[in-house]
Amino acid sequence: MTTTTTNTTPPSPSNNDKDTSTSNASTTIDTPSVPPGHQLITEGQITMLYPQSENSVFYNPVQVQNRDLSVLMLGMYAERRTERAWVSARRKEVRKEMMMSEQLEKEEQKKKEEEEMLQAWY
Repeated sequence: MTTTTTNTTPPSPSNNDKDTSTSNASTTIDTPSVPPGHQLITEGQITMLYPQSENSVFYNPVQVQNRDLSVLMLGMYAERRTERAWVSARRKEVRKEMMMSEQLEKEEQKKKEEEEMLQAWY
């Protein structure tokens, strides 16, 4: 098994914005040794161990772009669906607020009319 070590510098939590101290963290990534009858395939940031036999799952390297586009489209769909749900909920809130304000205006108008009718009697 081969081990690769990389240094990363994550942002350090600070109590004020002027603090520029950083800490070094060490991340260890294990690269597995490839057993006989298998192939190590790297696609983007993913590395997979692929068996090379007639009964194994078919891996088509030509479809890399198609898989990338599919993942991108699914991500965009999820974002837009979430945005549409938020907009729909916001519209519902606004409509509810408008209906409540209209109801309050009607109640105030009704009170004014009742007061005017009472004053007309006296």
